[in-house]
Amino acid sequence: SSLQNITVAYNLRDIDGTTDNSIQPVALHYRVGKSGNFTNVPAGFVADATSGPSQATLVTPVSAQLPAACNNQTEVQVRVITSNAVGNDEWVGIDDINITGTTQAPTVYTWIGGNSTWNTPANWTPTRTTPAVTDILQFNDGTTVTVSAVPTETFARLLLSNNSTINLQAGVAGNILTVTGDAGTDLDVPAGSVININGTNALTITLSTGATGAVVGNMTYSNAAHKMDAADASSITFSSPAVFTQGIGCTGNVFTNVGAQNVIV
Repeated sequence: SSLQNITVAYNLRDIDGTTDNSIQPVALHYRVGKSGNFTNVPAGFVADATSGPSQATLVTPVSAQLPAACNNQTEVQVRVITSNAVGNDEWVGIDDINITGTTQAPTVYTWIGGNSTWNTPANWTPTRTTPAVTDILQFNDGTTVTVSAVPTETFARLLLSNNSTINLQAGVAGNILTVTGDAGTDLDVPAGSVININGTNALTITLSTGATGAVVGNMTYSNAAHKMDAADASSITFSSPAVFTQGIGCTGNVFTNVGAQNVIV
């Protein structure tokens, strides 16, 4: 999820030793996410991956870089396909698959937008034009701000400091902020700082496997059925003098009753 310049490499092996001698093309496709159409990668196309007749020795190496749209995505799917040949199809094996990329260094974005919307790039410094799963987001100006239209988004860390208070309000009910983790504490609310989730659209903060949270300041959830969750046991710790308040209108179990047990202690 933090890779860019992704290269897909493999060997196409002719494994058909019959008398068939078809022209057997093979293509490489990709898509971002689990649904939608696949897109062809021109550099991965092989016009004929077989030889013959009665031969099964041809090995065709393929190495193709995926386009920039695949960089820093949580899921990219690739497929290697062929099409019906004229005459009998020939068998082609896909071997020695190797997918590589370069790791993107995380960017630290600081909120400077006051009372405004999450997705406005200029509300962050540096300007947050292209959110990435490696991003580190911090609120540190020591004021109280209301950040509205919070989307579903995945990033590495959420940090507060300097007695800052943030009121988070989701743009759509059911939106989820997913903290994936990086070096250090990934959800950090020190003493004197506050996270309130107080919009009328339910919002969830969740920590992925390996991510950690430390709350020494305060948190209040109100006005909708907001949630906090994590993948690992004991990954979110509330320490004195922390106070968590389930306020008016926040119904149900804030810390959820499904998934891993004892994730919040």
